[in-house]
This record gives sequence, C-alpha cells and structure tokens, in this order.
Amino acid sequence: MKALSKQKRFPVVIFGWILPILLVLVLLLFLCPLPFRKEFKCIEIKLDDPSYQRECTVRFDGKYRLNMFTDDSFEGKLQIDIYPETSEEATRIQINKKHGNSLRWNRTTQSGNEVYDLGLLHGSGLLGRFAICVLDKQAESTAAEWKEGGNWGSWSTTSGYCIVPNCSNYEDAVRYLSKMGIIPGN
Repeated sequence: MKALSKQKRFPVVIFGWILPILLVLVLLLFLCPLPFRKEFKCIEIKLDDPSYQRECTVRFDGKYRLNMFTDDSFEGKLQIDIYPETSEEATRIQINKKHGNSLRWNRTTQSGNEVYDLGLLHGSGLLGRFAICVLDKQAESTAAEWKEGGNWGSWSTTSGYCIVPNCSNYEDAVRYLSKMGIIPGN
C-alpha cells in the first residue's frame, strides 16, 4: 500500500478527527448548563424622576443554559440587595433581550404556594448586557408582596423603575436602556 501524500492526508485529518471533535464540543456546550456566578454593581432609576437613584448589587448564582433555537435560560439564585424578597431561589428565567421575561420567585407556605413577581429581565447572551424593569407596586412598596396571584403593578417606558448595571448616573442609565431598545431612543 502506498502512503497518502501530504495533500491527501490533510482533508482526512480535518474531516476524520478535527471536525467530529468540534461538533461534539459544540453539542456539549448547548446540552450542558454552564455554572454561572456573577455580581454587578447597579443603580435603580425612575424614568420620569432624574433625582431618584438607588445603588444596588445584583448577584446571579446558578446555571446558565445556552440554546441554539430558543432563548437562553438561567436557573438559580438571583438576588437584588434592595429587594430582600429575592433571597429565595428564582423560577427558571428565560433570557430575552427584545421582550423581557418575568422575574418570579415561588415559595411554599402552610397556606399554599406564594409568588413574588418583581418585573421583567431583559438580557443578552451570558448576560453581557441586561436590565431589570421593576413593576411599580413592588418598587413603591415598603413590605414584601408575596401573593397567591394578583396585580403586582405595571411598568411604563416613560415612568417605570429600572435596575441598570455598570452605570453611575441617570443619564448613563437612560442611554444604556435606549441602546438595549427597552425605552425609545433620543
């Protein structure tokens, strides 16, 4: 038998070894959730009140699942230090930049299942960019609003509360929200 020339061996190596290995790695990336632990310094603003600003920390600690065909998802603890109710484990959160997805925490008590609904999370891949739109009744409440169901409030692009990472003032936060398409641009 003749040995393959270098020119003929090259395609055999690529299609015989390298391509299948890369295919397996890509499949594993999308099938196995990734450990995910990040902490962000954020500010909460009110869109119609430039003087309203609260510093806070948002912590993600759980598993992030990349998805090729639908939205990515996060499962685990999502804690926002200015909202102590978020110390419970959050329900599975879909990561959707365009429309946002509900941020909800469940807990079981003697009286049944209670829900705490904070607002919407808008985010992009591996949460490189995200923002949280806080429902008005939650932002204005002084006590936790755990319920079996009901009205937690609403959110508005003109007067809503938002938690925005990596911004130091109201103007930066509004620009960030505008770039993400959450509020209309200037």
